[in-house]
Amino acid sequence: MSDLDFEAVVVTYNSAGDIRPCLSSLQNACSRVVVIDNASRDDTVNIVNQEFPKVEIIPAERNLGYGEALNLGIARTASPFVVAANADTIFPAGSLQALERFLKAHP
Repeated sequence: MSDLDFEAVVVTYNSAGDIRPCLSSLQNACSRVVVIDNASRDDTVNIVNQEFPKVEIIPAERNLGYGEALNLGIARTASPFVVAANADTIFPAGSLQALERFLKAHP
């Protein structure tokens, strides 16, 4: 994980086809990544557990909906900067670093 102040919360639901590129784009750009899985019926949780061991995954017992799942994830963060993402979001290299610089320069 990164030395940036950013943490990320990713909400998933049946996102096995999308989660790899998303987490790959975040793993070196964030100090912490939390995935809240909304009771997926596919292999999303297993993919995260097996391929992204530094990512914290919280499997919900039911589909909480995006807002409730996001709030659950944000409650687990401590950083002043938290990025919320869907599983199909890909962050270009350097984008979160640029955003962090901007936010710190414009409090």
